[in-house]
Amino acid sequence: MTTEEMAARQPHQYIAEPDPGAAPLSKEWRVRRRFRRRLRLLGIPADLRGWSVLDVGAWHGYFSFECERRGADRVLAVDRFAWDRHGMDEFLAARERLGSRVEYERLDVHDLDAARVGQFDLVLLLGVFYHLRNPLAALERIAGVARRLLICETHVLLPFIHERYPLVPFFPGDERAGEQTRDLCGIPTMTALTEMLRSAGFGSVDVVYRPSFRYWKKLLALATTRPQSGRGIVHARPGPVDRRPPSPAVVPPLEEAAGPRDDPPPVWAGHRARASGPVESRPPSLEEAAGPRDDPPQSGRGIVHARPGPVDRHPPSEGDSHP
Repeated sequence: MTTEEMAARQPHQYIAEPDPGAAPLSKEWRVRRRFRRRLRLLGIPADLRGWSVLDVGAWHGYFSFECERRGADRVLAVDRFAWDRHGMDEFLAARERLGSRVEYERLDVHDLDAARVGQFDLVLLLGVFYHLRNPLAALERIAGVARRLLICETHVLLPFIHERYPLVPFFPGDERAGEQTRDLCGIPTMTALTEMLRSAGFGSVDVVYRPSFRYWKKLLALATTRPQSGRGIVHARPGPVDRRPPSPAVVPPLEEAAGPRDDPPPVWAGHRARASGPVESRPPSLEEAAGPRDDPPQSGRGIVHARPGPVDRHPPSEGDSHP
């Protein structure tokens, strides 16, 4: 393989193949390092013996094969968009090379049905949420097949203010991404994600990881007047809705597994050292973890005329309004 061909390779092509011991700081080394870090942060149980696993949006199968390696009794990988657009070559090649028993089915998340695929102890929804046209409908489908635990990893929205409110930019879905008028996917604020999970039927929702460099990104959002984003991870369990606020901090086992955080946490008032005496060790409250308090977004009436037909991509008219 030529140097040009190696440079043109995509991340999914690297991680579907054996690790050749790539040189430090090379593109392949960075990709593999990122995926190893994702594994540490996700909090997938180390021993999956007796568990069944559904990997939604499996693509190259990296996490499907990892769950099989951890002893899962059954693993089903499902995807449609990535396999339709990019093919299944990496997934099938890795499956053959590993002698894997991972099952696979070309299936859209919106078409998940327990009568068709069964129920699973663990469902993985990793890097999928913000690509969806109808994310709440997809979560409801997932709730119907999740028996014990959903691990959802997604980009979350980081506006300068209003982060504590359930906000999601409109996104027409990957299939119709060319129709969007903005460059943001369907990225929810963490509040929107946790509330949508509860609404879909997950009674217990725990935030186990918030975006790195969160406060720097919020300042960048202020400077650019454009919301920023970062990865977040949530563990959700089906059952009666627990209305207690989600945990604001990373649970200790994940913190230990992940190593040092990328950014130092803010110094909360209760954590400051006193002139004499030790630093208080209480965790930050939900209000403190959410950052500076902001007022709710405001609203007002708007009127739009819409007509069926081919999509007109011209910007909407700013014409005079009626009194």
